[in-house]
Formats: sequence, structure tokens, C-alpha cells
Amino acid sequence: MENKKESIFDVLKDLIPLFTVEIVFLTAMNFANLTVVYRYLAIFLMIISFVQIIRFLPKNKTIIPLCVQIGLLLLFEITSNIFGFNSIFNTSVKPDLFTSIITVIALILGASGFYIIGGYYGIFSKEKLDFTKVIGAFYAGVGIYVLICTIITIYGMGTPFHTIIFANPNIENAWAYTSLATKARILIGFNSVLQDNGVAILGNMALLASTGLLAIFFVNRKQNPILFFGLLIGGIGGLITIVFLPIIYAALIFILALIFVGIIKLNIKHKKIAIITFFSIIAILFIGYTLFRFDSHNNPGKYNDLNFIIKMFLFPNLGIFNKLSGTLLLLKNFPAIVGAKFTDNIFVSSGTFIFNVAYQDGLLPMIAISAFFIVSALEIYKFCKYSKDDSLKIIVVALPLMYLINILINDVGFKMGEDFMFLGILMILGYVTFFNLNNKNLLENKNS
Repeated sequence: MENKKESIFDVLKDLIPLFTVEIVFLTAMNFANLTVVYRYLAIFLMIISFVQIIRFLPKNKTIIPLCVQIGLLLLFEITSNIFGFNSIFNTSVKPDLFTSIITVIALILGASGFYIIGGYYGIFSKEKLDFTKVIGAFYAGVGIYVLICTIITIYGMGTPFHTIIFANPNIENAWAYTSLATKARILIGFNSVLQDNGVAILGNMALLASTGLLAIFFVNRKQNPILFFGLLIGGIGGLITIVFLPIIYAALIFILALIFVGIIKLNIKHKKIAIITFFSIIAILFIGYTLFRFDSHNNPGKYNDLNFIIKMFLFPNLGIFNKLSGTLLLLKNFPAIVGAKFTDNIFVSSGTFIFNVAYQDGLLPMIAISAFFIVSALEIYKFCKYSKDDSLKIIVVALPLMYLINILINDVGFKMGEDFMFLGILMILGYVTFFNLNNKNLLENKNS
């Protein structure tokens, strides 16, 4: 009887690597717009994973970072999805109650599901569970999705490079075209929808996918073909989107990241000095441009055509700058502790997740998700010390970092709990934290 139970349990356990790659690939592609279904499949796999994980978790203080991270994630998901903008308690929206409950459960437990599945791969990383296949599937899914959106956008606009061409005020019938400079077609299910901020949405996804071309320098094609080709598909899809729409700010960030990876790969002398110098230059340029944008907003007459050229040619789709009026409107009010500040079905975007979460979901969710990212950054730092896989180091740094850059300077207004890109990031962060926990315990057991 005992053997029978073990065999059934082993079958269930084997479902995790069998279905995880498919779920991640379909989620990253937003295939058929069935993200809710994929979340419920992730919840099913999470239950199986959790039964396995709980047996191997240590009963000492090494588990504290994990508990803090999970607690912060749950606090954010619960408060934002139940009490935030478009929640079941928002009486101005009045959604179907049953549908809302099903959706909220999918959002809260689905996010936890992706995190725990990643953790399963992390804690059993020594047992031939290959997380790189999951990473490859994520990159391939995102790359294919943005490439399809780019192709149908170019076809619909009738030309590539429409963000530059239609931003030109001197073209014939400019009044009819300038509004198209920030639009792109987004694939929702099997239909394409012309989104007002479509270029910004594709820019964020393309920037994530393009990091595949950064990590591919550290992957051996013969030893790990699935990861190699996943990174290649994702990277090419992201880069084509960035170049052919084009999305200039994303191109600049990608070039800077490529230079940084080149510094690491070439193993130049005085690497620490080079890295410090590199980030100092970025910080100075960012601060300088931010001051310039605020000044140009308050004193538009000072810049005339120069201001227009810089704004429309370089940054027509960068949320933190073109939504400055939204930020100023939000700052006139103090956010609620929990819940949306504006409940009349009005979404005021600031272009950065800090203000968006604070005013759409509440101050507590904003603090929770910010603290979650800080704890995650510390776990990524520890992972880079423990792991010997250079390609994974680049990936677990580049993907969350690019995602954080996106939501800091170009938050397109998606609720983070509903963003399917966020699910992929959660899986990586779960892998990192549980990997660290496993390695720390192995080191302690070895020393004792």
C-alpha cells in the first residue's frame, strides 16, 4: 500500500516539469488571452510543488527571507486585487460578483503559483531539474508575441518606422497622423486591437525579450540548445520590434546594457572602476534629462523646436515624461492607505508604478511591492555569489532589472497583478530565493 502511494505521488510530481514549460510559454505569448486559465493550471502545479517543498524546508532562521518575500507578495496581491481599482468592492465598476471572485482568486493564487513553481526548481536544482528550459520557453514566448504584434502593426500602418514618420509635423495631413505615433496593434486572443499606448506596451515587452541577446553570449549552444534558441528567438523578436517601430528609448537602454555586458565578457582590467564609471554616467544623464523635462514642461517657450524634436523623436512613448500632467494631478491628493483614491472609474496614470500603485491600489500595496523588490534584489545579489552558471546570472539580473526599469519610467497602466510579464518575473525570483536557501543549508551542513 505504501509503494502505491509513493508511485501516485511520483506521477503527480512528474507533472511539474512536464507542464511548466508549456504554461510559461503560453503565458508569455498571452496565447488566446487565456491567462486566467494558465493561472489556475499554475495553482494546480503549485499545490503539488508545495507538498514537495515543505518537506525540505529548514526549521531555522535561514527561512526568514523567504517568509518575508512571500508575505510581502501576498500582502500586495490581496490588498491590490480585493480593495484596489476595479476590485469587487469598487461599487462604481459593478462587475459580475461570481466572475470577480474567480478572477481575484486566479490573480492572488496564480501569482503565488508561478513564484512557488520557480521555487520548486530552485530548491531541487541539484536533482537535474533544468530551469533553463523554463527560461528558454519564457523568452521564446515573449519574443514571438512582440514579433507578431510588430508585423501586424507595420502592416496596419502601411510602413515601418511609423513612430518617427508620423511624429513629423511637416508631413502631409500631419493632423491625421501624429496621434498614430504612439499607437500599435496588440494581439488580444486572436484579434489585434489598436492601442493608444501600444508602442509603449510593445516597448516594455521588447526590452525584456531583447535581454536574450545579452545572455546568449554566455550560453554554449551544444550544451544547452533549448536555452540558446529560446534566448535567440526572444532577443531577435525584441530587437526587431525596437528597431522597426522604432522605440528609441528602448534602443538606448539596450545599447547601454550591451556595453555593460561587453565590459563583463571582455574581462577588462580595472573592471570595478569601469562599472562604477558606467553607472555614474547613466545616473548623471538620467538626472540631467529629468531636470530638462521638468523645465521644458514649466517653461515650454524656452525650447521651441528643439524641445519638440527631443520629445517627439526620442521619447514620444516614455510614460514618466509624457504623463507628467497625470503625476502632478495625483500629487495634489494624498493616497488612501488601502484602496483606490479615485473610484469613479477614472484611471489617472503617472507613467511610474510607484504613483500608479499608490493611487490606484493604496499606500500599503505600494510599500509592500516596493519592499518585495528590495528583498528580491538582495536575493539576486546572493544568487550571483552562489551560482556558477554565468548565463543564469545574467538572466536573473537582466530580466528583473529591465522589468523594474520599465515600470519605473514607463508604466503603461496595467495592474501589476494582471500583467503576464510579472508572472514570468515572479517565477525567476522564486527560483532565486529557493536556490539561495538550498545552497545556504548545504554550506551550513558541510561546515558542521
